[in-house]
Amino acid sequence: MTAMHWIVGLLSALVVLVIWLIVQSYLPSYARKKGSNRAEIEDTARITALSEGARAPFSADLQRLVHEHDLRLAVLKERFQAHQEAWSHWLQLLWTSIGSDRDACLEAMRASQKWWQENGLYLEPQVRDAFWPVSNSSRMLFDSYNRSGRPHTDEAMRVEQEQLQRLEALGPLIAEAVGLPSLVPTKSPERPPA
Repeated sequence: MTAMHWIVGLLSALVVLVIWLIVQSYLPSYARKKGSNRAEIEDTARITALSEGARAPFSADLQRLVHEHDLRLAVLKERFQAHQEAWSHWLQLLWTSIGSDRDACLEAMRASQKWWQENGLYLEPQVRDAFWPVSNSSRMLFDSYNRSGRPHTDEAMRVEQEQLQRLEALGPLIAEAVGLPSLVPTKSPERPPA
Protein backbone atom coordinates (compact mmCIF):
# COMPACT_ATOMS: atom_id res chain seq x y z
CA MET A 1 0.00 0.00 0.00
CA THR A 2 1.30 3.26 -0.94
CA ALA A 3 1.26 6.32 1.15
CA MET A 4 -1.54 7.77 -0.84
CA HIS A 5 -3.71 4.78 -0.23
CA TRP A 6 -2.80 4.87 3.35
CA ILE A 7 -3.81 8.58 3.65
CA VAL A 8 -7.07 7.99 1.77
CA GLY A 9 -7.86 5.07 4.09
CA LEU A 10 -7.05 7.17 7.10
CA LEU A 11 -9.22 10.03 5.82
CA SER A 12 -12.03 7.60 5.04
CA ALA A 13 -11.78 6.17 8.53
CA LEU A 14 -11.78 9.69 9.92
CA VAL A 15 -14.88 10.63 7.88
CA VAL A 16 -16.62 7.45 9.00
CA LEU A 17 -15.68 8.22 12.59
CA VAL A 18 -17.05 11.79 12.31
CA ILE A 19 -20.25 10.50 10.71
CA TRP A 20 -20.55 7.85 13.41
CA LEU A 21 -20.06 10.49 16.15
CA ILE A 22 -22.68 12.73 14.53
CA VAL A 23 -25.09 9.84 14.25
CA GLN A 24 -24.38 8.76 17.84
CA SER A 25 -24.74 12.19 19.43
CA TYR A 26 -26.95 14.33 17.19
CA LEU A 27 -29.53 11.94 15.77
CA PRO A 28 -30.70 10.49 19.12
CA SER A 29 -31.04 13.97 20.65
CA TYR A 30 -32.80 15.14 17.47
CA ALA A 31 -35.17 12.18 17.61
CA ARG A 32 -35.79 12.74 21.34
CA LYS A 33 -36.48 16.45 20.76
CA LYS A 34 -38.75 15.67 17.80
CA GLY A 35 -40.66 13.10 19.87
CA SER A 36 -40.90 15.53 22.79
CA ASN A 37 -42.24 18.25 20.51
CA ARG A 38 -44.82 15.88 19.04
CA ALA A 39 -45.91 14.75 22.55
CA GLU A 40 -46.08 18.37 23.67
CA ILE A 41 -48.29 19.25 20.71
CA GLU A 42 -50.60 16.33 21.47
CA ASP A 43 -50.67 17.23 25.18
CA THR A 44 -51.38 20.88 24.39
CA ALA A 45 -54.27 19.91 22.14
CA ARG A 46 -55.70 17.58 24.80
CA ILE A 47 -55.27 20.17 27.59
CA THR A 48 -56.85 22.87 25.41
CA ALA A 49 -59.83 20.61 24.68
CA LEU A 50 -60.24 19.83 28.40
CA SER A 51 -59.89 23.48 29.31
CA GLU A 52 -62.47 24.57 26.74
CA GLY A 53 -64.81 21.80 27.85
CA ALA A 54 -64.56 22.96 31.46
CA ARG A 55 -64.87 26.63 30.53
CA ALA A 56 -67.91 26.27 28.23
CA PRO A 57 -70.62 25.95 30.93
CA PHE A 58 -69.17 28.89 32.86
CA SER A 59 -68.92 30.94 29.70
CA ALA A 60 -72.59 30.30 28.90
CA ASP A 61 -73.58 31.23 32.47
CA LEU A 62 -71.45 34.35 32.30
CA GLN A 63 -73.03 35.38 28.99
CA ARG A 64 -76.51 34.84 30.47
CA LEU A 65 -75.63 36.91 33.55
CA VAL A 66 -74.15 39.70 31.43
CA HIS A 67 -77.30 39.70 29.29
CA GLU A 68 -79.55 39.90 32.38
CA HIS A 69 -77.39 42.66 33.83
CA ASP A 70 -77.57 44.62 30.57
CA LEU A 71 -81.37 44.29 30.54
CA ARG A 72 -81.56 45.50 34.14
CA LEU A 73 -79.39 48.50 33.31
CA ALA A 74 -81.38 49.26 30.17
CA VAL A 75 -84.60 49.75 32.14
CA LEU A 76 -83.12 50.99 35.41
CA LYS A 77 -84.27 54.58 34.94
CA GLU A 78 -87.78 53.45 33.96
CA ARG A 79 -87.94 51.10 36.96
CA PHE A 80 -86.93 53.85 39.38
CA GLN A 81 -89.48 56.14 37.75
CA ALA A 82 -92.18 53.47 38.02
CA HIS A 83 -91.49 53.01 41.73
CA GLN A 84 -91.58 56.78 42.26
CA GLU A 85 -94.94 56.94 40.47
CA ALA A 86 -96.18 53.94 42.47
CA TRP A 87 -95.24 55.88 45.62
CA SER A 88 -97.23 58.90 44.40
CA HIS A 89 -100.27 56.73 43.58
CA TRP A 90 -99.97 55.03 46.96
CA LEU A 91 -100.00 58.37 48.78
CA GLN A 92 -103.02 59.50 46.75
CA LEU A 93 -104.84 56.26 47.58
CA LEU A 94 -103.95 56.59 51.26
CA TRP A 95 -105.09 60.21 51.53
CA THR A 96 -108.31 59.76 49.60
CA SER A 97 -109.27 56.42 51.19
CA ILE A 98 -109.43 57.95 54.65
CA GLY A 99 -110.67 61.33 53.40
CA SER A 100 -114.20 62.55 52.80
CA ASP A 101 -114.30 63.11 49.01
CA ARG A 102 -115.68 59.97 47.36
CA ASP A 103 -115.08 61.29 43.82
CA ALA A 104 -111.42 61.95 44.66
CA CYS A 105 -111.11 58.43 46.05
CA LEU A 106 -112.67 56.90 42.93
CA GLU A 107 -110.47 59.02 40.67
CA ALA A 108 -107.33 58.01 42.62
CA MET A 109 -108.37 54.36 42.41
CA ARG A 110 -109.03 54.53 38.65
CA ALA A 111 -105.82 56.46 37.97
CA SER A 112 -103.71 54.02 40.00
CA GLN A 113 -105.29 50.99 38.30
CA LYS A 114 -104.77 52.47 34.83
CA TRP A 115 -101.21 53.36 35.75
CA TRP A 116 -100.59 49.83 37.12
CA GLN A 117 -101.84 48.28 33.86
CA GLU A 118 -99.37 50.41 31.89
CA ASN A 119 -96.38 50.22 34.25
CA GLY A 120 -96.81 47.14 36.43
CA LEU A 121 -94.03 45.20 34.68
CA TYR A 122 -91.45 47.76 35.79
CA LEU A 123 -92.28 47.15 39.45
CA GLU A 124 -90.57 44.58 41.62
CA PRO A 125 -92.79 41.47 41.84
CA GLN A 126 -93.77 41.96 45.49
CA VAL A 127 -94.81 45.56 44.80
CA ARG A 128 -96.64 44.60 41.61
CA ASP A 129 -98.53 41.85 43.44
CA ALA A 130 -99.49 44.10 46.38
CA PHE A 131 -100.39 47.22 44.39
CA TRP A 132 -103.51 46.02 42.54
CA PRO A 133 -105.43 44.61 45.55
CA VAL A 134 -104.62 47.74 47.59
CA SER A 135 -105.81 49.96 44.77
CA ASN A 136 -108.95 47.88 44.39
CA SER A 137 -109.82 47.95 48.08
CA SER A 138 -109.31 51.71 48.52
CA ARG A 139 -112.94 52.46 47.62
CA MET A 140 -114.21 49.87 50.09
CA LEU A 141 -111.99 51.40 52.75
CA PHE A 142 -113.34 54.85 51.88
CA ASP A 143 -116.93 53.59 52.16
CA SER A 144 -116.13 51.93 55.46
CA TYR A 145 -114.49 55.07 56.88
CA ASN A 146 -117.29 57.35 55.74
CA ARG A 147 -120.23 55.17 56.72
CA SER A 148 -122.26 56.75 59.45
CA GLY A 149 -121.68 54.99 62.69
CA ARG A 150 -118.60 53.19 61.23
CA PRO A 151 -118.37 49.38 61.28
CA HIS A 152 -120.94 47.80 63.54
CA THR A 153 -119.60 44.25 63.68
CA ASP A 154 -116.30 42.80 64.74
CA GLU A 155 -115.93 41.24 61.30
CA ALA A 156 -116.44 44.58 59.54
CA MET A 157 -113.88 46.21 61.84
CA ARG A 158 -111.40 43.38 61.17
CA VAL A 159 -111.82 43.75 57.39
CA GLU A 160 -111.39 47.52 57.64
CA GLN A 161 -108.21 47.08 59.72
CA GLU A 162 -106.79 44.54 57.23
CA GLN A 163 -107.48 46.87 54.29
CA LEU A 164 -105.89 49.80 56.10
CA GLN A 165 -102.85 47.70 57.09
CA ARG A 166 -102.37 46.50 53.50
CA LEU A 167 -102.68 50.08 52.26
CA GLU A 168 -100.21 51.37 54.86
CA ALA A 169 -97.76 48.50 54.20
CA LEU A 170 -97.55 49.25 50.48
CA GLY A 171 -95.45 52.41 50.98
CA PRO A 172 -92.60 50.76 52.88
CA LEU A 173 -92.73 47.86 50.41
CA ILE A 174 -92.20 50.30 47.52
CA ALA A 175 -89.35 52.05 49.36
CA GLU A 176 -87.68 48.75 50.18
CA ALA A 177 -87.99 47.54 46.58
CA VAL A 178 -86.14 50.59 45.29
CA GLY A 179 -83.29 49.90 47.70
CA LEU A 180 -81.70 53.32 47.58
CA PRO A 181 -78.57 53.63 49.68
CA SER A 182 -78.69 56.00 52.61
CA LEU A 183 -77.45 59.54 52.07
CA VAL A 184 -75.92 59.44 55.54
CA PRO A 185 -72.82 57.28 55.67
CA THR A 186 -73.18 54.32 57.93
CA LYS A 187 -70.57 53.74 60.60
CA SER A 188 -68.08 51.15 59.46
CA PRO A 189 -67.28 48.33 61.84
CA GLU A 190 -64.19 48.67 64.00
CA ARG A 191 -61.15 46.88 62.67
CA PRO A 192 -59.37 44.58 65.06
CA PRO A 193 -55.84 45.67 65.99
CA ALA A 194 -53.17 44.23 63.73
